[in-house]
Amino acid sequence: MKIKCRSSIAVFLGIIILMSGVFISSTLNVKAAVKISSNKATLIKGQKKQLRIKGTKKTVKWSSTRKKVAEVTPKGTVKAKSKGQAVIAGKIGKKTYRCKITVEEPKLNKRELRLKETQTGQLKLTRTSGKVKWKSSRGSVATVNSKGFVKAKASGSTIISATVRGKKYSCKVVVSKPDTSAPQNVKPTGITLNKNEITLNNGTASQLSATIAPSNTTDKRLLWKSSDTSVVAVDANGKIQSNGPGTAVITVYCQGVSASCKVTVAPEQLSVSIRLYVGAGFQQPTGIIDVRIENHGRKPLTLNKMVVLKTDFVTTNLHMRMYGQFISNYTVAPFTKDFVQVSNVEYKDFMVNMKSTFLFYITYDGVSYIGEADYYGENITLKRI
Repeated sequence: MKIKCRSSIAVFLGIIILMSGVFISSTLNVKAAVKISSNKATLIKGQKKQLRIKGTKKTVKWSSTRKKVAEVTPKGTVKAKSKGQAVIAGKIGKKTYRCKITVEEPKLNKRELRLKETQTGQLKLTRTSGKVKWKSSRGSVATVNSKGFVKAKASGSTIISATVRGKKYSCKVVVSKPDTSAPQNVKPTGITLNKNEITLNNGTASQLSATIAPSNTTDKRLLWKSSDTSVVAVDANGKIQSNGPGTAVITVYCQGVSASCKVTVAPEQLSVSIRLYVGAGFQQPTGIIDVRIENHGRKPLTLNKMVVLKTDFVTTNLHMRMYGQFISNYTVAPFTKDFVQVSNVEYKDFMVNMKSTFLFYITYDGVSYIGEADYYGENITLKRI
């Protein structure tokens, strides 16, 4: 009985050993999977990376979709050329294995930074998605934190480096002591204008200039103002332009001190020709007379409603007419010759002869005048009212 039991055990153990050997043999015969060493990678311009096809000893044919971005050697060495993306392919027979390459060109915003003690500055490394590591070669001169913020500590120089994906970028930082000899702020004590009083014709211009004392005043900026811009205006450089008759004051300011110039703008002088026009007959009774008026000035003139005609015998008040309608006044444009009719209200005849004179009322450039002329328009006299 014991012999049979021992025999059965021996057979069972033999079967187990045999099966184990088959299992081990099967495991050893399984081949490793074929794959590329990296499916994607990010490189800095100029860097290299070695790609391999694992699990095979067959010859690999390497290629790049964009050689300007990244190129690859026949042995699978990739070199980053310029910013962008490319796909590196390794082909074995009909099977292709790919790796996506991204090339970055990081840029440091400064190559040199100059600071005074206790001042701060900001360095930035852009055009990269990688984590940047900042470091100062001399922390006693200037420190830098994880975000590129630089703080000057003491006079001297140091190199601040920014490292990303194994590539280092450097900025020289020079720290100097604060300038203790800063110029003193000198304030003005007075201003002198080249003119204290000016008389201008309307429409003309002039130039004012200011001298500030002392000559070493720190801030010499000037502010010019006019008390009445309808009379005269002034620009930021002291140039004045007359706009209408009257008087105004131009004042210049500098840090609390000032100076003024009185400007009088005279109205433009009236220049006019005027005469009667009654046709060929003289000393003939008439109810309507033409008056020829010519404006020689640069501005419009207005002939007012009342014209008084003098004869040897009678003074007649006349009124202006235009197209059969009485008008209150009549405007003559600059450098223009024009006619206007005058008559008495009742249209009664009145005598006009070569000895007749007449009065006329004119407004020009805001000034009223009374004038007198003879029949021919000669010997005109003008008087401001």
